[in-house]
Amino acid sequence: MKKLLISLILALVLLFSMSSVASAADPIVQVSADTPDGTLVVSASGLDTSFWNTGQVGQTDTFTAIGGFTADFVASASGIYGALGSNINADGAYGTGATFQLDSYQDFDVLIANHYHGVEGFFTAFAGANDDDVSMNLKTAGSMSVWSEATNPYWQPGLMGEYISKYSQINVNTVTQAWLQQSVSTTGTATMSNGNAAWGWGNYESGNLNTNYAGGTRSVSATGDGAFTISGAALHTLNTFGTITTGGSTVTTTLTAPSGGAITTIMNFINGMNGNYSMDAN
Repeated sequence: MKKLLISLILALVLLFSMSSVASAADPIVQVSADTPDGTLVVSASGLDTSFWNTGQVGQTDTFTAIGGFTADFVASASGIYGALGSNINADGAYGTGATFQLDSYQDFDVLIANHYHGVEGFFTAFAGANDDDVSMNLKTAGSMSVWSEATNPYWQPGLMGEYISKYSQINVNTVTQAWLQQSVSTTGTATMSNGNAAWGWGNYESGNLNTNYAGGTRSVSATGDGAFTISGAALHTLNTFGTITTGGSTVTTTLTAPSGGAITTIMNFINGMNGNYSMDAN
């Protein structure tokens, strides 16, 4: 087990990366940071310890924070096939603004042990603001056939900021099969959470991806004026749903794209909004 405690001051820039093996749930990377103006980059990779794909990377999680913030990142091995379970909790501090980004990569040829279909998953979550109203409370969970992100803890906003977004993509034999993106930009503060179910976006060994792993509600909200955007593209199927209530009116869109199609829906709002969404593609 490797533990790091990092305190950043002034303009100190920290770059940290680790690729490690663990046979249990003990953290392979554990980092805490507190800085009024700095950069933190921490990365963890899970290595296969079975006889199927010994030493190969099944999942890599990278967290990047810039600005004034406090942050904690903990990554642990999950099983023997290179999966990780990572926890990220970060908040803006010192009034200087901050940006947080989580990138997760999954190689399902490694995670699934003995299925080789060339399926790779990608996920990015982002939150940014020019003040302290910015946070990221997420975790990742890799397994043999599915990877998912989650709000952690579930009662906190998974993402909060002036601009927040999630993006997911599946490649098959290096060709992009499908991608999904959801974002909120506002003059106020936006939040995005997965509700009491906690679990959210999922990438699958089958080549599918969706925003509703394990069911539940995926919600967004915002103060101020801005836009809620849902978009995606897929070689086979693509379904999107989004609804917001703003200014006493509710706007709902339910769209299905043909094979090889794409969808972009932009819902503008004034004086705040509340809404929810779901998407799936392959």
